[in-house]
Amino acid sequence: MTRINPRDAAAPQSTLRRRSGRRRFIAIIAAILAVAIVATGGFWYFAWGGRYTLADLLRPKAVAASDAAVESSRSFAYASAVRFLSKEQNTNYSPASLQMALLVAAQGAKGDTLSQLQRVLASEKLTDNDLASIYRSIIGKRDGKSRLDAANSIWARRDLALNKDYADAVHRIFGTQIKRVKEFDANTNKAMSRWISDQTRGMLKPEIDTSGNVGMSIINTLYADGRWSDPFTKSATNKADFHTLKGSTSTIDFMHKSFDTVQDADDADAYTKGNGWQRVDLTFDNGGRMKILLPDDNARFEALRSNASALRKAFSAEPNAQSGTEVNVSLPKFGIDSTFDSDSITKTMQAMGVTDAFDTDKADFSGMSNAQMFIGSIVQGTRLVVSEEGVKAAAFTQLDMMLASRPTEIIDFNVDHPFLYELDSPDGLPLFIGSVVDL
Repeated sequence: MTRINPRDAAAPQSTLRRRSGRRRFIAIIAAILAVAIVATGGFWYFAWGGRYTLADLLRPKAVAASDAAVESSRSFAYASAVRFLSKEQNTNYSPASLQMALLVAAQGAKGDTLSQLQRVLASEKLTDNDLASIYRSIIGKRDGKSRLDAANSIWARRDLALNKDYADAVHRIFGTQIKRVKEFDANTNKAMSRWISDQTRGMLKPEIDTSGNVGMSIINTLYADGRWSDPFTKSATNKADFHTLKGSTSTIDFMHKSFDTVQDADDADAYTKGNGWQRVDLTFDNGGRMKILLPDDNARFEALRSNASALRKAFSAEPNAQSGTEVNVSLPKFGIDSTFDSDSITKTMQAMGVTDAFDTDKADFSGMSNAQMFIGSIVQGTRLVVSEEGVKAAAFTQLDMMLASRPTEIIDFNVDHPFLYELDSPDGLPLFIGSVVDL
């Protein structure tokens, strides 16, 4: 017996066809999602509420960063890194995150402010396509289970008029999201912290303290989940001694594995021997790699971490072990959390040549807005974890653009000698006029 829905019986045939089409469309979408969950792994889907699995499916294929962009990034990375690695503690610095935050700001800079930023970022000759390739090479989809991601956002006060050309440029080149806020208060700080946590898959959730006369805040995040092409075996991990820079010894977990070198293979683990150092390159399944640079002694360590040219040369040297060489790797299992406060980053940038951007009177960011602004604060937070499966790392850089205000003029009005006065009605009628000569 055929059952008929009374409402369908009364509906026109065109309406029935639309309903049927919607049901069919929903069914197709549901099927696609089901296949996506299975294909990409239910863990990823349920762990992150489906957001990142679906984003990965829709993500365009990675486009390689241009040669000019790579050269620019590497120049800035080593020149700035040696200024942050001088701490007598474990340090994990993200030059890429700081670079992107500064590049977003530089899009709105003009005059000497722009020239100084471009010189320090080594970006004078980069085209918009070169700049975009930095961002797209990170967010693009690649083979393997490893994941890279980057995100940029601008949090701007609603009463701040952003130049449309600037907003369009940073969105086109760096995928920058524009978020409007009523003011920079506790609620905005929490929202920015949640955004950073979302973009870094929960690895970072900083306490944001943006207040005062902030006109807008630029935030970059960077996320990396690198899976070893050849993972370490967990059962091989054991305790061993690590000899610290200060001369003490600590007992920690060491991971162990061996590999045979293959010359001219970009996707294989590799070994390089240099003057006073050796290096192992451990590959990820997406083509990325982690390079471990091991100086022969502490003196070599100090020399490398303080010299940008030597550091770049050591990290850039081509592998030189003969094919078939067996390399036995013992690598600590470790994690590092680092924070770089505004004072340290500001002084570093000023020492490198960016001065006007931090000066209330000299800063020229007129490409952003007609409002006079300068960089009032830059902070960075990072986290890195190395394990048998791979390396997870995240970073955020927050750059606050302050609204410049004229210095407050202070006037002392001390009525300590003879004076005159007038008492007016609300309409301005002089009701009384007098003088005081003696009190």
